[in-house]
Amino acid sequence: MLRELVRAADRFRAEGRLPPTAYKVKSPRWIVNLRGGKAYLEGPYARRDIAPTPAPDRQRSGTPSESNLKPYLLADDARYALGKIDPQRPHQAELQHRSFVELLNQAYQETGLAPLRAILDFLTSPEAAVIRDRIDADGLVAFRVDGTDPAENHEVQRFWARYLARELALDHSSYCAVCGEHTHILRILPREVVVLGQKCQITSFNQTAFRSFGKEQTANSPICFACASSAIDALDYMIRTERHHRVLVNNPKGRGLANQLAVFWMKDPLEVRVGEVTYEVEDLLGAVLGVGTGLGQGDPPADLAQLRALLNVPWTGKDVSLTLGDNQFYLAILSANKGRLVVREWFDVSVARLRDSLRTFLDALRMVDPSGTTVSAQTIDTLVLALESEDPNLSRSLLRSAFLGYPPPWEIAEAAVRRFRVAVARQDPALQHRLAAALKLGLVFGKSEEEVRQMEMLDPSRNVRAYLCGRLFAVLEEVQRRAAVGKLNATIADRFYGATAAAPAANLAYLLNRAQTSHLAKIRRERRGHGELEQLIGEVLARIHELGGFPKTLTLPEQAEFALGFYHQRVQFRAKGGQTSNLKVEGAVAP
Repeated sequence: MLRELVRAADRFRAEGRLPPTAYKVKSPRWIVNLRGGKAYLEGPYARRDIAPTPAPDRQRSGTPSESNLKPYLLADDARYALGKIDPQRPHQAELQHRSFVELLNQAYQETGLAPLRAILDFLTSPEAAVIRDRIDADGLVAFRVDGTDPAENHEVQRFWARYLARELALDHSSYCAVCGEHTHILRILPREVVVLGQKCQITSFNQTAFRSFGKEQTANSPICFACASSAIDALDYMIRTERHHRVLVNNPKGRGLANQLAVFWMKDPLEVRVGEVTYEVEDLLGAVLGVGTGLGQGDPPADLAQLRALLNVPWTGKDVSLTLGDNQFYLAILSANKGRLVVREWFDVSVARLRDSLRTFLDALRMVDPSGTTVSAQTIDTLVLALESEDPNLSRSLLRSAFLGYPPPWEIAEAAVRRFRVAVARQDPALQHRLAAALKLGLVFGKSEEEVRQMEMLDPSRNVRAYLCGRLFAVLEEVQRRAAVGKLNATIADRFYGATAAAPAANLAYLLNRAQTSHLAKIRRERRGHGELEQLIGEVLARIHELGGFPKTLTLPEQAEFALGFYHQRVQFRAKGGQTSNLKVEGAVAP
């Protein structure tokens, strides 16, 4: 993964997306502009008022002391940049400012750049004291010389990289585990990445068992400055960029390991033309993980419909800008745990295999919505939320199915079966739609295209006893609805769904008898579509009888069939509209 992150950094730098090595995009609160021998203070700026710019950055923690001074070059808070005294820590400002000046002077000595000399002269002038009194201690202070940011100078950027490489390196050489070069390796990593609000090191060791031959810190996983900086810069960029990440789980009350962030990218950008439209595949791949917020101002988020349309057209040499066999897709599932980066999953898959896997996955998830008007798939994050499973491996299993083509484990459909039994879940149309999609994924993934397509909505030809029992249960509920007409506090689904799905023979016979004696006669008398319902009951009963009658019990896979039959038949009633849409039923359960 680190090797691919380093390669990704090369790609992003070539595309102009990454800041210089060991730089980070920051928004200064104050700008000291030196022009014509005078100093002008600009600010205070709020984040929304000023465009962020790349500035030198490094890892900094702990209380500042003689042995722990880590100033940022040219842009730091006012305690470092101007010696502003913090009332909470008055004795630290002198140390911090001295280290800032020493670093700046070292940069000037190595580069000889006049703007650095101008800043050094300003810091010893009376004007610095005047400006120091006007600003707060915490605000980030940056400098401009004649309107130019000296941090943008390539000589300054090269100095900062050399300086950090020297300061963070061990006193001996070794082979870098990423590039294989025999060079100086790092003692401390240049900086952290922020995963779901937690600062993390990309490598760390929390047990002595992970160490070898008495080595300490990063020496146990030797990596040179160039590789470490590139890997961190690439990962940090993707975590901050909508195109390359999605949050799968982020529960503020959950444990660190329960929350998960997906980061993904391609080896090379890939464009596919569909008619007159050219799609960047990388922009659309995040749609299967979750709905984003858009790639930029005014850009709508990529959705599953666009992705599926793209997957369903042939990617011929005429339409594809690069050879699929030479391109790779990478995905990492990350969690943060007490300052450590946890890689929960790592995929490295060819784009050709990725395309086939995604198409199979999305087709298996397509399901008619509760109103019966559209057929659509679900994103992985909505499935995870709908299933409410505490198993952290569930989302990983869905990712393996989506991106690698692995069959989904039965635990996914099992979780959907259990959630479907809950009345509250069946009363939420959106949740019911997602659970039905998860059930279908478990039942038909990898089966024939015809069966996958037929199970998107009611399949009148499906001769599976459990499926037919689910349909019959939905018909009996519809009979009850039409007979009640506004006087219904709870349907038979609210009272009998769980028992009937587990043991159809013991409950369907009773419910059939009650429908015949209590409801159908009233529907017939009031002409509420009794003919259609009686015919439907007769057809379904006849097919169940041919298959051996009501099953005494159903296994969990059979209960998944029952749930889908029930859902499909309910949607069928709702799609017809007129016959049930005018009913006003208290406590009605929306299909």
